[in-house]
Amino acid sequence: MQCPMGFWYNLSMRKTNPKTLKADWNAIKPRPIYQFVSTAELAKVLGVKHQVVANFALRGILPEPVPRAKYLKGNKRYYRISAIKAWLQSQPELEIYRQFLDDEFGEGYIFDVEYAMNMLHENPYMAIRN
Repeated sequence: MQCPMGFWYNLSMRKTNPKTLKADWNAIKPRPIYQFVSTAELAKVLGVKHQVVANFALRGILPEPVPRAKYLKGNKRYYRISAIKAWLQSQPELEIYRQFLDDEFGEGYIFDVEYAMNMLHENPYMAIRN
């Protein structure tokens, strides 16, 4: 008698349930939320094996990776830090940017958060402050 696939899925996901993951952002070099992390760095942040992150990506659990660009090297998937934080906190990405910009510049300094978010997405390596 064969076991149903759901049994093996539940067994493999028991220790790595995406709803119970905690992020340790001190595990990697600090960077702003509008930049990227690779799958290997994401595995370090989440405290799981690289294969678990690959399984999450394959099953569509993770947010969409950023499209390939000439400044992203190698055959890796990269994820925007703000998208990962929004996914972990179950909040919209715009709210994560609002918190970031309020912390950077003071509350209410930037009125159009969506415009600022789009500008940072277009050029993720621009400096916010001089």
